[in-house]
Amino acid sequence: SVTLQAEDMLGASRTLHSPVLSLPVLDASACKDLSSDPVVAQRLQELQFGDAAAEVRTLLLAGDTLAARRKLKLMEPTVADHPWLRDKLARLRELTERDAAMSVKELRFSVKRMSSRLASTAQFQYSDLEVQDDAIPAYLRRKGAEGQGRGGNNNPRSKF
Repeated sequence: SVTLQAEDMLGASRTLHSPVLSLPVLDASACKDLSSDPVVAQRLQELQFGDAAAEVRTLLLAGDTLAARRKLKLMEPTVADHPWLRDKLARLRELTERDAAMSVKELRFSVKRMSSRLASTAQFQYSDLEVQDDAIPAYLRRKGAEGQGRGGNNNPRSKF
């Protein structure tokens, strides 16, 4: 059991006891038989994308733009079945071709977003229009380019 001792605001001593909870242990064969949760699988793919994007950023910071472009190209097959990551990767590749310094900044935000994004249990098919959808809370929206708000056509940076 776990015991917690503390004093309240009046100085009275309090002691709380709680039993230790335990979960059954599954062996490797039992784990293989468990069904895969699509939301969990998708989040794992996003985390792997974030790790790869961090490597690209490190290459760009080291001045190795060619290796960074190669790494981005190698990431394509891993995101082929994930529309949001496919869109992010296309935008990152285009930005890296155009401006490596801005790509470093975008990658920093993307890596942070991938590692801390909340996922809804009811995810919908990704669309570029998701950023404009008021029905989706801002913290759950997936954007192809980070740092961009809801700028319309009059926003010169709305493409990136």
